[in-house]
Amino acid sequence: MALWGDVNVALNRLVAAGVIARFWTNLAARQPAIALHVVVAPPGPVDPEGAETIRGVVAAALEPLTEDVTVTVDASGKAEPPR
Repeated sequence: MALWGDVNVALNRLVAAGVIARFWTNLAARQPAIALHVVVAPPGPVDPEGAETIRGVVAAALEPLTEDVTVTVDASGKAEPPR
């Protein structure tokens, strides 16, 4: 399992590149998760094809860090971090 800091760096690079606007993960700094789940918000409205493209880019960026990752693109515009 990847460390939270490694995942954070990879995802922040995607934010800086304009691929995603924001993200949330199920990783806590000191509590390991069973499998990584990442929810990303696109930088603007996207159709299903665009959402799949973003999902693929995010998954490829995280692939070197962890084998088991689920990426969800929340294109609703109402994405909220999990509590």
